[in-house]
Amino acid sequence: MIFLSEKLVINQGLQLQKAKTRIMSSQEFIATNPFTTTETDDTLTEADETPPAARDAPELTEQSQNLLRFSMRFDRYSPTARADYEALKAEIQKYDVIALLKAELSKSRVHISLSRKIVSAIRYIDDVSR
Repeated sequence: MIFLSEKLVINQGLQLQKAKTRIMSSQEFIATNPFTTTETDDTLTEADETPPAARDAPELTEQSQNLLRFSMRFDRYSPTARADYEALKAEIQKYDVIALLKAELSKSRVHISLSRKIVSAIRYIDDVSR
């Protein structure tokens, strides 16, 4: 992390910000990476058909996977910030965030990345009383 931070400062003039930088496990990265597919890796042998991250991670519904891939970021300083915010809220309304939260809370082993994403999504929904 220190090496990366030094390289960013020296080469790009950028600094890592504590509030924005987060270290995550490889499983969490794979689960939240929008470019990760759920297809089987072609490099696996017949004896090991399931990737290690998929074996250790809790099962996710399609809606959960879609929410993990969905970006909840927008530029609040953009000239279209209000419209962007309303579009983000409308997109989040497509997910049953409360049902996803209830499902995660009922599990004996919660999916950390999904739980964080659900909690982040709650602020964008209008009716939390469900």
